[in-house]
Parts: sequence; structure tokens; C-alpha cells
Amino acid sequence: MKKYIFIFTIFSFVFSLNAQEERLKKADKLFFRAQYERAIPKLEKEIERKATAPRVKRLADAYYFTSQMEAANQWYKTLLTTYKSEADAQSMFRYAQTLKAMGNYEEANKWSKSYLDAINDAARISAFDENVAYLDDVTAMGERYEMVNLGINTEYSEFGAVPFGRSIVFASSRERDGLFQKIYSWNRQPYLDLYVIEMTERFGTDDITSSFSDDLNTAEVHESNAVFSKDAKTVYFTRNNFQDGKKVRDDERITHLQIFKAVFDDKYKEWSNIEPLSINADTYSVMHPALSPDERTLYFSSDMPGGAGDYDLYSVAINADGSLGEPQNLGPEINTDQREQFPFVSANGTLYFSSNGHPGFGSLDVFASKVENGGFGKPDNIGLPVNSGFDDFAFYIDDRTTEGYVASNRPGGKGDDDIYAIKELKPLKIEKCKQYIEGLVTDSYDNTVLGGATVIAFDIDGKEIQRVSTASNGTYKLILPCDQIVKVSADMENYLKSESTVTLDKERDKVNTLNFSLESLIKRDDDIVQVDEKIILKVDPIYFAFDKWDIRPAAAKILDGIVDKFAQYPNMKIEIGSHTDQRGPDEYNDMLSSKRANSTRDYLISKGVPEGSITAKGYGETQPVVVCGDDKRCTEKEHDLNRRSEFVIKSIE
Repeated sequence: MKKYIFIFTIFSFVFSLNAQEERLKKADKLFFRAQYERAIPKLEKEIERKATAPRVKRLADAYYFTSQMEAANQWYKTLLTTYKSEADAQSMFRYAQTLKAMGNYEEANKWSKSYLDAINDAARISAFDENVAYLDDVTAMGERYEMVNLGINTEYSEFGAVPFGRSIVFASSRERDGLFQKIYSWNRQPYLDLYVIEMTERFGTDDITSSFSDDLNTAEVHESNAVFSKDAKTVYFTRNNFQDGKKVRDDERITHLQIFKAVFDDKYKEWSNIEPLSINADTYSVMHPALSPDERTLYFSSDMPGGAGDYDLYSVAINADGSLGEPQNLGPEINTDQREQFPFVSANGTLYFSSNGHPGFGSLDVFASKVENGGFGKPDNIGLPVNSGFDDFAFYIDDRTTEGYVASNRPGGKGDDDIYAIKELKPLKIEKCKQYIEGLVTDSYDNTVLGGATVIAFDIDGKEIQRVSTASNGTYKLILPCDQIVKVSADMENYLKSESTVTLDKERDKVNTLNFSLESLIKRDDDIVQVDEKIILKVDPIYFAFDKWDIRPAAAKILDGIVDKFAQYPNMKIEIGSHTDQRGPDEYNDMLSSKRANSTRDYLISKGVPEGSITAKGYGETQPVVVCGDDKRCTEKEHDLNRRSEFVIKSIE
């Protein structure tokens, strides 16, 4: 009997293992076929039985792909903490996106940086702090748009609104009355169709929403993102790979998206010649068509091989006969290793698109890129409130009226993706955060204002940032980038330099007041005098023996007083100028004065004065105090006045 019980137990155990294996296979199959809503409960049950890194990642991804950011956040957090060694870089990126959606930008920035470290992207790592500051600058523009949730929205997905005459055409997964609709397993909603509604006013609609065209719409696959030629006779739109009434799948049983074209038949009032474009393929998606203003170029998004990663934006020439050229990737200025989708080119040639790879507020943000040098320049985030921590996409704007539409799945809508009417309130002008340091420079002795003083701002490394001069009333103003520590100095000839440190925070246009009161060297120190245009140290005469330049004891005592002055003014710089009388040959006097100046300099250096603080120059007889005339007849007293050494102050702090 025990034998049979043992055999039964083993059989039950094996059966249980097989059943678990089958359940897991089914959960995996649903996930890999992008049937995320159906996969989620099955993955959760498997994790309850036994949690593993692959299962946790799939569940997190399933929530992420269905825009359930709070749930995705929790499972990515579990993956990156409990299974840290098994987590991949992409999970770090997606976790950061969920954190942004929840408003936790500080933590999101940490994980974004971890993602860049993991993929070893040195260029983006070095630019990371700059990009964080860039988003602060974008935020500082304030709300650039007025946004109103349209009355056409339902609990289902609506997006991709574009004008069509006096109506708008958009995509929606809403239920259609009297028509059987299949359910899309990704999000358990009906397949998307194109709808049309007449607009009665900018932010309102009537209640009549109808299928745009039963020629274009199908029950079996998606139709979305329509774009029309200016004469409204040609339409390009996105549809699943659908040929001869059947879905076309790749080897992994995935039906990719393609762009189709149709023309309007005026005679029969219907859309005809519905055909896929030549740029389509069975093994990757081509979607989200957009036309250039001259209608000679088609822009689109695709995950075709050879791109930067995930979905990239491409352009393709539309030839005169309607055929297409070879697709051209828009390049690294536009495309990143993440998603670039939903292109739109406005009448003035600006490219708008959605991306989660450029600096943004989370998930898909809308960016704008202007034409530069025959291509598109570096894109800018178009700002708030169009962009949020959620998916913001399918942007359209009329440059003339500055009105348009955008779709978003942000909280507070009517359900899933909603269409918002927008009106641009101010231009896209991103300015770096700046603050001001301003004040007054005065004389400390009598408080008179000092016009012409030099005020300089230095960064923490001592590099000069900005230099200004005070106005005649003694005022100055520095304009500096925010969020740094700066040292500011004020200086003027014949005055002691003054310095102060100022911490600039992130508050924009803040005014920091900093006044300087400078000490006059002449008024402060009796040993410093002005002689003509020179500021000199007043010392007793230094005498040298005839035809000699060695420092005698009496001269050394005088020079020791100058050493004391360097102790008082350690940053003082002086020039020793040695002069002779006008007797003797010029060459001899030049040589003698140079040797006496250098001898004086050597003595001061021997007493500890820094070499860089002293220069020496012999002037010979070129700068006499008393001009003796061509016959060089002077009294001995007058010759003594000419035979002198001067200690000229070049700078002092």
C-alpha cells in the first residue's frame, strides 16, 4: 500500500510541476506576444508561487508598457533591490521614468545616472548635470500653453488629432455602436479606428462623432495617425500589416505597424487605392507619417535595423510620380537609444516629435527642432504644461493661430490617452538661470563714490567670469549664472583691493547686494605717497659708493624697513628703479643703475621677500629730477637728487 501511496505522491508532484511549467509558459507566451493585460495576472500568480528576476522584470515591463506607472515602479524597485545583480540597464532607465511620473525627480536622476554608467555612455554622463540644469531652465519658462481636455474624449484611448476642413480627424479605441469589434490584447481595448467630428468652437465639439471612413477603418487591426495633403485628396495613415483581409505576422507571430496611403475619389466620394508604402516591411514597424510643408518629404518613425535604438525618426523623398526614395535616418541630433515617435512638421518647417531619450520630465515628452544647415538642429523640450511625467505625444500646431492639439495619458483625464486642445501663450525661449550682484564702491576714508573702479567675479577655481567698471556714481552690476559660489573683488589704482564671497542659489533673477569700501593707500599709510603719476614707498635716500653697487650697512637698514612693508602688504608688487646723475657716459650710467637696482632686489629677496614681488630696472640718467642742461652743470645737491632709488608700487592688495 505504501508503495502505491509513494507512486501516487510522485505522480502528483510531477503533475504539479508540469502544471506550473504550463502556466509559466502561458504567462511568458502572453508577455512575448505583447498581450500585457492578460499576462499581468498570470505573472503575478507565478511570482506568488516563486519569484525570480525574469518574472519580476516581465511583470514590471507589462505594467510599464500599459502605462500603469505606480505598479511598474514597485516591481522595478523590487527587481533593482532584491535582484540587483540580475537587473539590466534598461530596467534602470524605466524605473527612472516611473519615478518621474510619480514626481520623484531627485531619485529619478540618481537612477538615470546609474543607467548611463551601466551602458558606459561617457558623453551623456559628462552632460548629465548640464541636462538637469537644462530642465530647470525649461521649467522656468512657466506655462507656455493653455490646455483644455476635449469633450470628444472617452474612457478609451484618443489621440492624433489633425484638422480636416472644419472638422478634426483622430484615432480612438472607443466602442462603435452596432459593429462587432475585436479586442486588442495589449490593453484589452478595441482596436483603434479613425474618427471625425466637426468643431463648433476651439475648445468644444458637438456630440456627433462618426467613423471617418469605413473604407479605411477595419475591425481586425489598428488605424491611426492620419495626415492629409493640403488639397485633402491624399491621406497617409498607420495600420497594422494587413493584406488581403488578413494580418501578416513575422516569425515571432508579431503583426508590425505599417504606413498606408489612400486617395479620395471625387466621383464616388470614397477613399480608394488603399495600399501599403514601399518602405514597409514584415519584420519591423513603420508608422506615424508626417508631411513636409511642400509635401515632397514624408517623415516617419521606425525600429528598422541600423537605427540608434528602439524607434528612430526617418525621412523619405516623395518623387513626382508618387514613388518613394530611400529612407534616411535623421541622425544623432534627433535620434537616441530610446524612442523617437510621432513626428509633425509645422508650416514654418519646425520638426516636433515625442521622445523619452532627450532631457524630459518623464515618459514621452514633446520636442521641437528647427532647420539648421540643411538639417534639423538640437531639439528643445517645449515645456509645460504640454509635457508632464507621463506620455505626451501626437503634437500638432498651426503656426498662424498658435492653436493645436496634443495627446497625453496624464492623471486627471477621462481615461487612457486623451486629446487636449492647446494654445501657445509665449514663444519657446529657454534662458539659463541668472542672478545679479550689484552695489556701490566708495572710499572708506570719506565715503566718496569711486567711479572707474574695477569689479571682477571669479568662479570657485579662480577663473574670471565677468569684469565691469563702476559708473561715475560708483555703482556696478554683475550678471552671473545661478547655483555657484563666486568671489568678487573690487580694485582701483592707489587703493587696496577688497574681496568678498557670494553664494548664488537657484532662484532666478535674484538681486544680491554687495558694497565695497576701499582703503586709499595714500590716506591709509604715511609711507606711501604719490609723486606725479607714481605711487611710491617713501624711504630715506640709499647711497652707494662711487662706482659701486654693493649694499652698505646704512642702506641695509633702510631696506629692512621695506621688508617690514612686505610683511604688512604681503601681496604688494614693486619695481625698484635706480637712477644716476647726469655725469658720465650714457652706457656707463645704464650699466651702473641696473647693477644697483639688481643689488637692491637681491638684498630684499635674501630677507625673505618673494622673487615674484620685485622687479628691478636701471634707468641711468634718463629720468632726472633736476635737469642739468646740455652742459650738465648742477650743484652737488642737485646731483644727489638725481642719484636715487625709487620703490614704485605696481599693485597692492
